Amino acid sequence: MGKSVNLKSRVKSYFQPDSQLGPKTTLMVKEIRKIDYISVDSEIEALLLEASLIKKCQPKYNIIWKDDKSPLYIKITVGDKIPIVTTARREKETREVLLFGPFPRSSVARGVLKTLRRIFPYCQHKKIQKSCLWVHLGLCPDPYRGDLRAYKNNIKNIIMILRGQNKKVITRLEREMKILSKREDFENAAKVKRQIEEIQYLTQTYHEPKEYLEKPSLYQDLVEQRLKDLSQILNLDKIPRKIEAIDISNIMGREASGSLIVFKDGERDRSQYRRFKIRRKKTPDDVAMIKEVLSRRLRNKWPLPDLFVIDGGLGQLNAALTILDEFGLKIPTIALAKREEEIYIPSNKKTLQLKKDSLALQLIQEVRDEAHRFALSYHRKLRERAFLTKKWSL
Repeated sequence: MGKSVNLKSRVKSYFQPDSQLGPKTTLMVKEIRKIDYISVDSEIEALLLEASLIKKCQPKYNIIWKDDKSPLYIKITVGDKIPIVTTARREKETREVLLFGPFPRSSVARGVLKTLRRIFPYCQHKKIQKSCLWVHLGLCPDPYRGDLRAYKNNIKNIIMILRGQNKKVITRLEREMKILSKREDFENAAKVKRQIEEIQYLTQTYHEPKEYLEKPSLYQDLVEQRLKDLSQILNLDKIPRKIEAIDISNIMGREASGSLIVFKDGERDRSQYRRFKIRRKKTPDDVAMIKEVLSRRLRNKWPLPDLFVIDGGLGQLNAALTILDEFGLKIPTIALAKREEEIYIPSNKKTLQLKKDSLALQLIQEVRDEAHRFALSYHRKLRERAFLTKKWSL
């Protein structure tokens, strides 16, 4: 029992010569009669579902149940005046202590905590005399000397996310952000907004482990429903099986880069990702850069998509439509503006704004965000390369 991004590679690793597997794995492989899997939508869903399945099934060959150690849990001391978050073995859940897990490896549990700590800093030590390194790194709010109420809010949010209640967390944070904005506390409002974005990126469309156990095809059904909803909302002639998205990344025009990412049947197809170093513009001009990237993409004889998604607003959309017209192509194209998540559609006078829980919007956002991530990663490489070249030429 385990999780994998590449299922084929994970399964293949078990079918090696016995000498490479070890005695336990060799015995396990000989007893295999059937291989089954459950697809999920995010890394944290996979981690928590794996822990839930281990707890429910207690698999015979899982090391955490068979070695000398006890299973590893995430532990939160909710009964303490100042709750701390850590990991624990050989412990039972009580009113004062919450346990989440077990996790198959200590690195998995600590990986979950590391991710959550970036969003909601927490303390992992009993009272100490002076602020520790975690405080200076911004990963502990120092509740012994700081705002205890804000700290307990962080703990509550962590517990809710570990229980799969991320939507409730986001609702709470949005309410808090509005209050801070009304008070004109824009610095803290911006911090809360970043927390919301981090949670949305971390969990995407989060579902609790029990939902996957009750319906193993849940992920595939959701992916298909996203595509159908998007097709209906955009009045497309067919379901967009292949979606391509373009994004631009630059700082004042320097080391500008563009990305082209592909979603096939609602999921990332990284084998078709492409990146472009902007050649024509050295000044900030996203519209011209969109034109360059799209024209270079269309000059290649790659299979055309059913839908283009452009990161930006009306200017970026019109730039893409101009290039498609030059190539004599009629491919459905939309743009998504990040600030208000407005969808720009050709010939529509008004922008389209979907509800936050819209499956179609979730798909478009995921496509757009992946294009942004891919463009930004290449842009950073170009900046580092330029910096090193300049440094060594001095």
